[in-house]
Amino acid sequence: MRHTFKHTNPYLLTMQSTRFAKIILGEMIVLIASVLIFRSLWTLLDQYIGYSYLIEMLVIGIILAITGLILLNHEVNCEIEGDKTAKN
Repeated sequence: MRHTFKHTNPYLLTMQSTRFAKIILGEMIVLIASVLIFRSLWTLLDQYIGYSYLIEMLVIGIILAITGLILLNHEVNCEIEGDKTAKN
């Protein structure tokens, strides 16, 4: 079996690495921002609700997390199925 290699333009490789660097930078910013938001929300909930509703908050959080994961999974599956039908 004979392998053929495509010659790539160095400019395109530079553009791709710049795009990936921007994506990674954006994800790092979102990660840090989400930690700050989570910490602030946690402090606000402790201040206003206190510790008397921890079980209820846990149940609400679990329900919201499961709902979000089901929604994301459905959308990803739709995207994958759309890619499969587009290629055929």
